[in-house]
Amino acid sequence: MWIRRIVAAAAIFFPLAALGQTLDYVEEDPTFETGARVAVGLEKDIIPKTLAIFAEEELRVDDNFSHLQKSYTDLGIEYKVAPWLKAAVSYTLIANNSVSKGWYLRHRGAFTLTETIKSGRMKVAVREKIQATYRTDSVNLYQSPKTSWALKTRAKISYDLPMSPYTPYLSAEARFLLNGVNPEYFVYDSIDKRWTNPDPRYNDLYFTRLRITAGSTYKTPRRNSLDFFVVADLSYDLDIDFSSKGKQKKDASYSSGYAPYLFLTNSYFVGLGVTYTFKL
Repeated sequence: MWIRRIVAAAAIFFPLAALGQTLDYVEEDPTFETGARVAVGLEKDIIPKTLAIFAEEELRVDDNFSHLQKSYTDLGIEYKVAPWLKAAVSYTLIANNSVSKGWYLRHRGAFTLTETIKSGRMKVAVREKIQATYRTDSVNLYQSPKTSWALKTRAKISYDLPMSPYTPYLSAEARFLLNGVNPEYFVYDSIDKRWTNPDPRYNDLYFTRLRITAGSTYKTPRRNSLDFFVVADLSYDLDIDFSSKGKQKKDASYSSGYAPYLFLTNSYFVGLGVTYTFKL
């Protein structure tokens, strides 16, 4: 895998490579699951064609349609800067339903810019979103920051069918983590013969997900819209697993006496979705 080659090459530049020590990591088997996304939204113009507020409630079901994983409560305001450019700010309350932890909350703030180009019945929209997500549950700061920053870049192309209320579309979105824990600053303890993270640095930037969505929007006579789609998420991550003291965990089942702590994970999700939006 290309991820394996990148990590192996990067180990050359880590601080204690000269001592013959390299960072241990495990590439886990990929996981695949299916699910659904259902959402209801509201839109209201404050200044016609210029300023609008919006709200949306979304439920996400995973584990092959058997587990309610998350709910997203989204509130925001959107301003049309120019006929081709919109800016928006939003707040999202995320309720996570973990099998091990139960329900817990996260708070997310986001700023979005969307540029739209129209040519005949064809429309191309490019969206840039930067977001910060704050975790309310306990966090091991040696493994991840309390607030994570991400950049999402999405390109969407749609076509307004003549004499039809349907508008089919296709989009692709890439997500980048902006402040992951950087393994470059891990230190090898020659006495304990294990790796530690004495001074966590949250400056690792890497690609984490590609989302591809294909669907169609149906416009109702009252300006409301019904959106049907299929979504595929291809997710990649560097999962760090240190003890609460920032040290590689002991595990006698390994010849070194310590468990691996860097895991390269990848998962694949395919889901069906529907969103109904009321325009007030």
